[in-house]
Amino acid sequence: LLDCKVGNKTITHRLKETLYAPNAINNLISISRLDDAGMEAKFRKGQVQFLRNHSEVLAIGKKINRLYLMNGRARDISEQSNVADESQNTWDSWH
Repeated sequence: LLDCKVGNKTITHRLKETLYAPNAINNLISISRLDDAGMEAKFRKGQVQFLRNHSEVLAIGKKINRLYLMNGRARDISEQSNVADESQNTWDSWH
């Protein structure tokens, strides 16, 4: 589960078919997977908005260096997550 702060609201998202590395400094979200799920990403002036139906803002982020930092936090539910292990994941698995 991913809790995203949008204005005064917290919107909870259940990410499906994802890999989660709880000990990593950052985790990445694939724009192509969001597109496949019917969402869109709007980038402008160092910010990103993730939208549904062209107007409903589901999450926001801010550009820091060359990455966009989401205004959100993953819940610690690793027993229900696909926690990264030393299996042979390919780059396609992660993207």
